[in-house]
Amino acid sequence: MNNYILDENGNPVIENDILKWGKWMETNNRHIAEDVVGDVRVSTVFLGIDHSWGQGFPVLWETMIFGGEHDGYIYQKHMH
Repeated sequence: MNNYILDENGNPVIENDILKWGKWMETNNRHIAEDVVGDVRVSTVFLGIDHSWGQGFPVLWETMIFGGEHDGYIYQKHMH
């Protein structure tokens, strides 16, 4: 399993040094996007850890819906 950070252009790169990765995760804004429509909020974050667990392309982003009829829906995006 790999740990990732985002480079200065917002692209994911593998970070093998766990201390550097931890510091990056602690001090950088991983919140990528947020949209609000009425009482529904859609939020996307950079996960920093590959959530594919070795099954295909790395899954590094997660979008979640808060509120409305799809409250709690989660979509995870993989890297090509």
